[in-house]
Amino acid sequence: MLVCKLWNRVCDLLPSCPLVICGSKDQTVTVWDSGARKIRYKLRGHTEEIYACSLSRNGEYIASGSADRTLKIWSVARGRLQYTLKGHSNVVTSCSFSPVDDSRLVSTSTDQTLRVWDLWVCERNLKQCMASGVRSWDIEASISTINAIWGHHFFSPASFELNGQHFEHKVQVVQGLEHHHVVHLETMQQVWSNPCIQIVSAHRGPLRCCAFSPAGDLVAASGDNGCLRLWDATTFNLLREIKCHGGDLQQDFLFLPTRATNHGCSAVTSVAFSKDGGCVITASADRTLKVCDVDSGAVLHVLVGHANVVTCCAVSPNGRWVASGSWDGSVRMWDLETGTMARVLHQGSSAVWSLHFSASGKQLLCGTGEGFITAWNVMTGAKVCALRMYTRSVSCIVNGDIC
Repeated sequence: MLVCKLWNRVCDLLPSCPLVICGSKDQTVTVWDSGARKIRYKLRGHTEEIYACSLSRNGEYIASGSADRTLKIWSVARGRLQYTLKGHSNVVTSCSFSPVDDSRLVSTSTDQTLRVWDLWVCERNLKQCMASGVRSWDIEASISTINAIWGHHFFSPASFELNGQHFEHKVQVVQGLEHHHVVHLETMQQVWSNPCIQIVSAHRGPLRCCAFSPAGDLVAASGDNGCLRLWDATTFNLLREIKCHGGDLQQDFLFLPTRATNHGCSAVTSVAFSKDGGCVITASADRTLKVCDVDSGAVLHVLVGHANVVTCCAVSPNGRWVASGSWDGSVRMWDLETGTMARVLHQGSSAVWSLHFSASGKQLLCGTGEGFITAWNVMTGAKVCALRMYTRSVSCIVNGDIC
C-alpha cells in the first residue's frame, strides 16, 4: 500500500465488483465502473487532499484518508458518506481494512500515531441514537466539545441541534480513563462511544504506510525514520522492529520538493506483504525496496534500479511478482523469490504515485502525476489502455481488468 509525503497516493483491492476507485488533490473519491465505462459516483466530503484509500473485504465500504485529518467511510452500493472518523491531529497518510474483519480499520498519520477503528461501534452509535430519539444528532459536535473541555471527568454540553430543534442539556459526555461516551440525560442510556479503540504512539517520526498481513494477524507500519514495526493485530503488542532503511530519523520526507532527489532521506513510503505472509516488502525514499523475513527480520533482498524516490509497491495475486513505482517515472517488475528485476513496464516523464495488480493478476495499474490510470499487461509488458481521471496525481483501487 502506497504512502508518500503530501503527494502520497494509495492503491488497494476491491474484492468483488468491477470498479476503479480514485482519490486525488481535488478532494473527491471517483468511482469508475469499468464494465459500463463511466463514472458511477463522485464522492465529496473531504475538505483537503485525499491521500489514502482502502476497501472492506466484502466490498461494501470505501475508507478514505485526507489532509483534513479525517477518515471517511463511504457506502459502495449507495455512493454516499456513512461515517466520519476523527482523532488524528495531522495528515492521514494511509489506511487499511482487515482482510478477515470488515469492521476493523487501521490508519497512520504524520501525527506519529497508528489508530485502530471499529466500524461496528459506528453502526451501534447510529442505532443507539435512533433508539433514544437522537436520530440526527451531530456526533462531530460532541467531539469538538470533548476536545475543548478535555480533562473534565463529567460535564454537560450547553446545547445540541437534534432533528433541527434546539435542546438544552440533552446529552452528557462522560470521559473514562481511555474512552469517552455520550449518555442521554432522560434515559441515562449510552448513545455514542468512540470508534477509535486503540492508539499506538510508539513510532518515532511521521508515519507513511500501514498494511495488514494476508491472514489479518499482523499490522506493519513505517514512516520517516526508516524502521518497520510489526504489531499483533489483536493486542497491538510490538512483535518486531526491522531497521530496513536506515533506522534513524532523517529529514522529514513531508517537506521534500516534488520529484527532487532524496537528499539522504530513508523514509519508508509503502509497505506490502507477500501472499503467504512470510515476507514484508518496503519501498523507500532511498531509491530501493527491501524484502524482509517476517519471523527473523532479516533482509532477504535489496531491490536496486530506480533513480529516484520509490513511492509505491504491490505484490501480484499469485505471489510471484513485486511491482514498484517511482518519481523517476518508471514502473518495474521484480521476481520476489530471487530479488532480480524482470522488466521495466513503464518509463515516462510523469512520477508514478500508485500501483495495484488487478484481481486476475493479468494487469498492473499505475496512477501518475498527470492524472492518468494506465493499465499494463503483466505477461507481455504491453500498454493496454489509459484513463484520464484527474488533472492531478491519482490513487487507484481496482478489481478485475480496467480495459
